[in-house]
Amino acid sequence: MLRRLLLLVATAMGLATVAQAQNSVTGTATFRERIAVLPGTTFTATLLDVSKQDVLATVVGDYQAADAGNPPYDFNIPYNASDIKESNTYVVRAELRREGTLLFTTDTAYPVLTRGAGDSVNIVMIKVPAARPAPPPPNSHGLELPQSFVGVLPCADCEGIRHHVDLWADGVFHMRREWLKGEESLTRDDLGQWTGAEDRAALILRGGAEAPMVFEVTGPATLRATDIDGNTIVSDLPYDLEGTGALEPTDIQTFMNGEVIYMADAMVFQECLTGRTYPVAMEADYLPLEQAYLANRSAPGAPLLSVIEGQIAEREGMEGGPRPTIVVDRFVRVAQDLTCERSRADASITENGLWTIQSLLGVPFEPVEGAREARLTILEGGTAWGASVGCNQMRGALTFGPDNAISFGPGAATMMACAPPLDQLERDLAQVLGSAASYQITGQTLELFDADGASIAIFEALYL
Repeated sequence: MLRRLLLLVATAMGLATVAQAQNSVTGTATFRERIAVLPGTTFTATLLDVSKQDVLATVVGDYQAADAGNPPYDFNIPYNASDIKESNTYVVRAELRREGTLLFTTDTAYPVLTRGAGDSVNIVMIKVPAARPAPPPPNSHGLELPQSFVGVLPCADCEGIRHHVDLWADGVFHMRREWLKGEESLTRDDLGQWTGAEDRAALILRGGAEAPMVFEVTGPATLRATDIDGNTIVSDLPYDLEGTGALEPTDIQTFMNGEVIYMADAMVFQECLTGRTYPVAMEADYLPLEQAYLANRSAPGAPLLSVIEGQIAEREGMEGGPRPTIVVDRFVRVAQDLTCERSRADASITENGLWTIQSLLGVPFEPVEGAREARLTILEGGTAWGASVGCNQMRGALTFGPDNAISFGPGAATMMACAPPLDQLERDLAQVLGSAASYQITGQTLELFDADGASIAIFEALYL
């Protein structure tokens, strides 16, 4: 009798274990478009733990249906109850793919299991815009690509300029340059597109913040730098960059413009100069970027132009294995009325133009109703400036130095009494212009920095 009782208890415990292992999240996914799904389309629903903001979401379980057919799609995602923590947050992501191309996906978080959510969910997916066809590769003049090129080129006031240039066959380049000055060494990174010159064997590199650079192709694995005007340098000094025989990409850190899209639990960043799309790592200054996107997007899943200072570095992807990823070191701002197409043309602070004030001393700038237009104006071919927050007019001389140095010289100003908050805003603007030591232009965004390198103001070009 006792043996039979123990057997019954053991059997019940085994059934309980099986039942626990067979816990599942169920639901239905669909989309609103009246589109017939082609054969070979795969539907996937994934249960994710999205509790931690600074790491990639953890896959708890998934469901996949090959050759899924037309919607709706019923799914059942098994999971182990011991993997679920009541303090964590879980969501379901759904997507439809054909031959590796993402057709539909979720753009909203669908919570389940904890924090009052149930174990069943109904999902509406959105259509992913079709990617533009890739342009034909540019003429590389016999250069073997992809490949990295390295070397130390001559420098007038330092020991040399160490170069690392990564070239891809599709016309994209990354570049790191280091001015060798001992403890005062300076490193600058850039990225953009290269084209083959039509009149000679040379490549033209157009990056994000500087004038184009020209390198002559002198062999299948050799580049030779030209002068600032693209002319051949006749010299015995070393002006050659040698190919490494393979692509050995270096991590780069620079200012970037990109159109951000946030899909429920993952963000992607389409970098404007290269057109390449990267996942965004949930680390460093990721959260301010996500919050700004959610507050300013025109519609769920809509692209929003964002300006960041960040890296393109290797990170582990959700599908496993490292892949190039955007790491946001510093979120600068979002721009609702800009696109990559417009931002590809860099504005210039050395030419006449108007700039709207976006922030002063780290505080977003809000124009005062009924006041004059608040502007920074570049005058006289970049040798003078004028500015106002909407009350008094200020004006002075403008000078530039090496390495993006800038100085807003003191000058004349009207002396009207300004009512709050214009009085404080005017003092902030005067402080910004008086302490500005350097600048950075990324697309249509101008950022000013003080002598310690701290960001003190952001402006946007009103027109080129």
